[in-house]
Amino acid sequence: MKKVMELKTHSRELSLVSCGYEECTKTQSFGPLSRNYYMLHFVLNGSGYYWIDGKSYMLQKNWCFFTPHELTTFYRANSQTPWTYVWICFDGNSVSSILKHCHLSAEHAICCVPHIEEVKHLIFEMMNDSLLTPANELYIQGNLYHIFALLEKDTGASFSDMEIADNVYISQALNYIISSSRHSYERLTVKHVANHLHVSRSYLYSLFKRYLNMSPQQFIKQSKITRAGELLAKTDAPITEIAGESGYKNPFAFSRAFKSEHFLTPQEYRKIYKHPQNLLNI
Repeated sequence: MKKVMELKTHSRELSLVSCGYEECTKTQSFGPLSRNYYMLHFVLNGSGYYWIDGKSYMLQKNWCFFTPHELTTFYRANSQTPWTYVWICFDGNSVSSILKHCHLSAEHAICCVPHIEEVKHLIFEMMNDSLLTPANELYIQGNLYHIFALLEKDTGASFSDMEIADNVYISQALNYIISSSRHSYERLTVKHVANHLHVSRSYLYSLFKRYLNMSPQQFIKQSKITRAGELLAKTDAPITEIAGESGYKNPFAFSRAFKSEHFLTPQEYRKIYKHPQNLLNI
């Protein structure tokens, strides 16, 4: 018996591609094949064999095997006691760090999962939400994160000293940029933020790409435009003054930057968001 749900969620950080359940027949196999996403199988009963990157494993109940993307793998049920498993296919920007915490890689592709029944229950719940609505997507995403939380718990995951330091630096950088005043906005550059934290620009860039998937310069721009949007919606200040408050000396440069983020000019944005009833007419 086989059940499959192919339903891709929209999160950039961690998205579901599909999930399923299968009771395999004797000598049933899959592959050799490579995929453009990641995959995890959780063995519920029986046993089978897994081949990856020149290594072979025999797996049984309460074990999980990991399939990296773009790597050819092969797996086959044991002819005497064919396995039953559930699986998830997934992708996203945060996958590499999550897998690192779970100690899963091509070199270490299996792990024991004492919470296998809870994982099965979560995947069955995901398959029940086969119609993608905003509410169901949140339920599915919650279950997906719950599965990885169980994996990290079972594998004793912890942040390295370097990751703890990274988290501190990214938090300090965000706080520094967001709390900037009018005068500091005018001179706020990536180099200025890096100097404040006493780190190199390249290291600061790597932190922003890893944790936010954007450059420090992009975040500074977004912060300025966010501040401008608040002033447009909450005050009657002239747009030239708001441009200055947001770190733009040139009102025309400010207008271009604002429109590139909101697809509205500052005037259009104020007309809509200073008077919320106008939202009904969009």
